[in-house]
Amino acid sequence: KNWDMEASITDSLKCYSPVDRARVADAFQKCLASGEKYQMECRFTSLNGVEKWIRTGGQAFLEGHLIVQVLGYIQDITEEKKARDILQYKDNLLSAMGRLALVGGWEFDPVTGEGTWTDEVANVHGLPPAQKIALRDVLRLYMPESRSEFKAAVKSTIASGIAYDLELGFTTGAGEKKWVRTIGQPVFENGRVVRLQSSVQDITSIRESREKISHLNLVLQAILQINQLIVRETDSSVLIEKASALL
Repeated sequence: KNWDMEASITDSLKCYSPVDRARVADAFQKCLASGEKYQMECRFTSLNGVEKWIRTGGQAFLEGHLIVQVLGYIQDITEEKKARDILQYKDNLLSAMGRLALVGGWEFDPVTGEGTWTDEVANVHGLPPAQKIALRDVLRLYMPESRSEFKAAVKSTIASGIAYDLELGFTTGAGEKKWVRTIGQPVFENGRVVRLQSSVQDITSIRESREKISHLNLVLQAILQINQLIVRETDSSVLIEKASALL
């Protein structure tokens, strides 16, 4: 009995999810017609009714300009897909929590200053997310005193292995003034600090609240002292002079 290729392909395609069936068929026909190889991940139901995720692909072989054979494969990636989905879910959850808490992280080589950071840290600094960053470029955003404090803390952590905990001020790429709290932990290999891993939290609103409270405390203290002057001083000119000095 002669093999019916079209019937075999049609039977095989029935195992694919309706969502994926058309693109598998299209990829196979392109491979058969032009030699364009393909690889994709699809939902698949086996002949005994088990739902799976598979990776399928195909490659054409030519003799001269004639396609004489197409070799394809199917690989069960159900467990791999589950593991990837779990990792993606956890990553999405951490990213969402980071956005809510305005917390992210960065890691860098203390010698070269090269490293990576999370999207949230990039957003806090008003810079586009990137796979690689150069610490020297980021530190240009920081106030001179904060920059010096950070460099001294990194140097101390490398020498002592003790974590740092700093509050640093900077101006974002968009010109907005902000404050972050960063806690850095050294990572050792063979007794040497090879990386610094830091959490970074936007504490701008916390700093602003502190400054407002501090200002209010000064105002209340001045009011209290003026009230005491009013009780004590009988000379109005002296009272005005002393009250002016408090304000």
